[in-house]
Amino acid sequence: MKFKLITLTLIYAMMPRAAYSNTLDETIINTLPTNPKVLQKINQYNESIEIHNQEKADYLPTIDVSTHLRSDNTKSKNYHSKMNKNDLSVNLHQNIFNGFYTTYQSESLNYQTQASKWSVISIAEDTALNISKVYIHYIEATKLVTLAQNNIDKHNNIYQRIKEKTESGLGSIADLSQIEGRRARAYSNFIAAQNNLADATAEYISVTNEQPYNLQMPKINTHLMPTSLNMAIKLAQKNHPAINSSKSKIKAIHADKKSSYTNFYPNISIELGHNWSDQNYRKSNYKDGSQQEFYAEVELRYNLFNGGKDIYKNKQLAYKIEQEKDSEIDIYHNVTQSTTLSWNAYKYIGQKLGYIHNHVQSAEETQINYEQQFKLGQRSLVDLLDSENESFEAKKDYIHSKNEQIIAYYRILNATGMLLQSFKINALV
Repeated sequence: MKFKLITLTLIYAMMPRAAYSNTLDETIINTLPTNPKVLQKINQYNESIEIHNQEKADYLPTIDVSTHLRSDNTKSKNYHSKMNKNDLSVNLHQNIFNGFYTTYQSESLNYQTQASKWSVISIAEDTALNISKVYIHYIEATKLVTLAQNNIDKHNNIYQRIKEKTESGLGSIADLSQIEGRRARAYSNFIAAQNNLADATAEYISVTNEQPYNLQMPKINTHLMPTSLNMAIKLAQKNHPAINSSKSKIKAIHADKKSSYTNFYPNISIELGHNWSDQNYRKSNYKDGSQQEFYAEVELRYNLFNGGKDIYKNKQLAYKIEQEKDSEIDIYHNVTQSTTLSWNAYKYIGQKLGYIHNHVQSAEETQINYEQQFKLGQRSLVDLLDSENESFEAKKDYIHSKNEQIIAYYRILNATGMLLQSFKINALV
């Protein structure tokens, strides 16, 4: 596991960077191996592997060595005795049959390990989606600050022109008052954009643990997109890691339930041993009390009554299976809803974008036409200001909608369990 995490980091470090820019792919590859939530799930997965290994150890025999060194010194009025005794024993114990308990427990732990693996993938998918969101939000906030700054520059230009006309007696005080109010609104919009950029920066640092620098807008690969909502839902129900984790948990409980029947079977084991008892462990000296013992025994144990504990445990696990099935149904509903909402957002924002783009183009053409008409005396500076405000709002709406469509695209990939695959990340666990 550590090797795979190091591999991800090395891949990131070796990737060529254009002017030290961070692409979304690089940011995700760099962040996932250090994200505490991802690491927590990875450690839980590694823990489940070791627990499974412990259970599989029951297939193997146990070998024990024990020794005793004893010195007795007995004194009485008419008697004095001194004796040294040394013992050494080696024992091998092997379970032959335990009602398939080890088999079923190993099966259960194997499914629990699979569930932990899906949990790692699930948190990694969600973390990658969160990184995508903060990455795109930062780019959007940066663009809106630039747009707001340009809006101030144009307002200042128009304000200066109206002020000069008013001071020369060719303009009205009402026009000057109006442009002053709109100019103040432009500065307010700029401050709000700066605030949003500061928040986006803090959010980006919190998620990625690095400063944003020269981020590049990602491109959508439509080949990964499902062709319909029904296909997206089918993919989500098949691939979503939370659903697969729940399925593995149900299988693990079923295996636990089968292991609850093991006490209805006898438990059979064998033991082999070799004992030495001597002062010097000589094999053929029988005069000083030395002796050896070889033995082999077969033990059979069969529980006749334990208060109904096994029956109650079986019923408990049956209820636990039903609980997990209910949880699985709830996960299905949540995944279906998330997929549907993401699909609807992508679909309808895409439809809206065409009209917003036309609005931007029309507003820009209006600006050009108003500028030409102003030179001919057919438009006022206030008309120019109106066209500038409309263009600003249209561009602002387009930037936001375009970014929301990209986020909706990543939400669909996340819902269908394909987000990590889209970034070519296949080796988390």
